[in-house]
Amino acid sequence: MEYDAAEYEKARAHFEEALAEQKRLTNGHDNLETAAIYNALGMAAGALADYDGAIEGFRNALVIYDENGPEESNADLAMMNNNLAIVLFRQGKYDAALRGYEKALAVKEKVLGKEHPDTAGSYLGIANVYYAQKEYGQALEWHKKALAAKEKALGKEHPDTASSYNNIAVVYAEQREYDQALEWHKKALAVKEKVLGTEHPSTAASYNNIANVYYAQKEYGQALEWHKKALAVREKVLGTEHPDTAASYNNIGEVYCAQGRHDEAKCYYDKALAIFSRAFDESHPYVQEVRRNLALLEAARGSSAPG
Repeated sequence: MEYDAAEYEKARAHFEEALAEQKRLTNGHDNLETAAIYNALGMAAGALADYDGAIEGFRNALVIYDENGPEESNADLAMMNNNLAIVLFRQGKYDAALRGYEKALAVKEKVLGKEHPDTAGSYLGIANVYYAQKEYGQALEWHKKALAAKEKALGKEHPDTASSYNNIAVVYAEQREYDQALEWHKKALAVKEKVLGTEHPSTAASYNNIANVYYAQKEYGQALEWHKKALAVREKVLGTEHPDTAASYNNIGEVYCAQGRHDEAKCYYDKALAIFSRAFDESHPYVQEVRRNLALLEAARGSSAPG
């Protein structure tokens, strides 16, 4: 997600001033308006990847809300718990994140019902925690809960529903159930092509996902075909300097390398590296991944060279 860090810094400074003024007006007695400002500070800090600051803001808001809130089933309380859970998840504090998502879910199910898109969002958060913990059976169960809610609330031909198809596919792929993964990725693709069209970045992402499953199955011809479909869309829609386009170049390079087509692999790796190097610092994971791929390619070339 792209954002202007300077704007978030301005927002945080504004909320800090608002908090100081609020405390002055209330003589330090916190109320729900104070909680709202703390929550906003947490949001601004989270957007700046200041996760400790975000957690402090959200927890301060929750303490005030617990003391002053109208009732435990209030939607604002669910939102604050959900915000806290998102940041804890990003920090890798999965057990704490799960507790936050579960608190938010309890309120959402009571206030909104089990078939509401916001409730589905909590199912998704819980699924993501289990996936990160490699508890794939639990992840699948919660992703399917999210899917059921989305199909009911939004219909089967909605981009958010397609996202759930994709999430289920990812879990199956991680379990090496590749036929199931392909089935669900293709369900997602069918929706995206119909609703978004064949020349949309999200559709390209599905082409890429399908290619990755074929690659895992060592069906390199199929992988190459689908990666090139993704590349064609990304070049046309995003341009040749976009990181997603570079990712497609890298992916195609990996397929060519696996096929032993080393010259073609190097050509695509070089394209990916040039774009990533212009977009990111040398230490960025994308840059480092392509450099590792180039090193592996040179090792493969050396091992295959005659005598």
